[in-house]
Amino acid sequence: MSITVKDCLGTKALKSARVVAGEKGLDKIVTSVSVIEYADYDALTDDYFLGNELLISAFTSIKDDVEAQCRIIKRLHEVGEVGLVLYYVGVFVKNIDKRLIKTADELGFPLICMPEGVLGLRYSEALGEIFSLIYRDEMREKDFVSEIMKMVAQFPERQRTLQSVLRVISDKLRLTVALSDYSLTKCIVASWPMWTNWDKEDVLSKIKNEEVTTKRIRQKEYPDIYFSFLGDGKLPTEERQDEIIEAVSMVMSTWHLGFYEEDRNDLIRTILNDDPIKMRQISERLHFDIQSIHTMWIVVSEESTKNDLIQIEALIRMYLKRNEKNMLVDSFDDTVVAFMDDAPFKELDANLAEDFFKEIKGHGNNVKLIVCNHLMNTSDVRKAYLQASEHWKTTLKIYPNKYIYTQRMIQFGEECEQEIGKGEEHVEIILKPVEALEMAEEGEELLKTIKVFLLDADGSTKITGDKLFIHKNTVNYRMNKIKNILGYDVTKMPEAYALYRAVAIHRILSERE
Repeated sequence: MSITVKDCLGTKALKSARVVAGEKGLDKIVTSVSVIEYADYDALTDDYFLGNELLISAFTSIKDDVEAQCRIIKRLHEVGEVGLVLYYVGVFVKNIDKRLIKTADELGFPLICMPEGVLGLRYSEALGEIFSLIYRDEMREKDFVSEIMKMVAQFPERQRTLQSVLRVISDKLRLTVALSDYSLTKCIVASWPMWTNWDKEDVLSKIKNEEVTTKRIRQKEYPDIYFSFLGDGKLPTEERQDEIIEAVSMVMSTWHLGFYEEDRNDLIRTILNDDPIKMRQISERLHFDIQSIHTMWIVVSEESTKNDLIQIEALIRMYLKRNEKNMLVDSFDDTVVAFMDDAPFKELDANLAEDFFKEIKGHGNNVKLIVCNHLMNTSDVRKAYLQASEHWKTTLKIYPNKYIYTQRMIQFGEECEQEIGKGEEHVEIILKPVEALEMAEEGEELLKTIKVFLLDADGSTKITGDKLFIHKNTVNYRMNKIKNILGYDVTKMPEAYALYRAVAIHRILSERE
């Protein structure tokens, strides 16, 4: 499979389309094309997507909601889709907002706009041509193993599972496929068509009674795993079956996808995707009480290697075990995530994060810990994780000298991003207090002082002085001068909030210059 987004743009149906954002993703492989019109972010679970799909939409259900459009782009990228062709711009969506373009560019997710203001466009033309392009390529395909490896490599790490691998193979073969163990107690199924619901007990029964074609996967770590072909479709040749077995074995070895570890990793994924049915099934099998989860830690780093994060993951497990925590820990998309229960008395957890951070400071560069508390249900967990994964880098620009971040700090980072996204005129109004300080005598020192005072020193003049290597009296002198320039007490709310937000946004923008 070698058809890319760029190849699809060469078809007659898309020749007049223009790429408005995400050009870095034009070389991604396309295995299918589909239409998505019901754009409800919370309803789009992983099961709706194959991965490596080019999607078509008019955003009719969210035509006036730019934030919802941005969330959908992030969701599609998160589940491994490769681009979006937007129809009827100027008819339903009046124009493509700068915020949507910025989101797609940051993700390297191609956003393709069909000719604007044209109502006579038809989805079927693009669908037909792209499907034809993919089919012709499949007929020429020689190296099945390398193509599967390429497709899996494109998946976000959180989507790189045995279930996703089976989904890819099932879609290519137009067959239901399954992995099972020798004792026939565990089974992973990918159905074809996707909407059909194969009962795992029925699958295991067919395998046991030799009613389906089954091949053994000779994988060193898991020698007793079997691959089965089910359904009414035409079975692949013996040669292709052997290639499929080789592909699955190589994927398991390359990305360390353990058959029996899938359950625990899948439980974390179902929590993050808020899939209640799977959550209940897996948690019962693992005897893990999901309702006890009220705290989540996320370890992030701009510089740490994969090996650094693996070490941190092990350290978290050991540390939480010593503290008698009911926990789940795993790595996702260059982060480490830990879910845990709360102590019976809150004071017992008061210094848990600070004490743990002392243990990991030597592992990796610029490691930060995000702590999300008081999560009442798995929906709260998912929202907190997605918010943190999307906005932690902005939050780090606001608070570069902190090493533990709260959920509220992440939320504030998101709020600042939203304010910046409203345009230059809006930002200029917000930054008026900063401008007033910059124009004053000793403006540079005054601005530096108030930034440290509000963002780094938690409003302490002593800590501000220590961080700036100046005497406390000098800090007090500068603070009084700032009060006189702005005309209000910058240490009291609500007056201080406008200045707090202004210096935070100024820091973000300064980092971008």
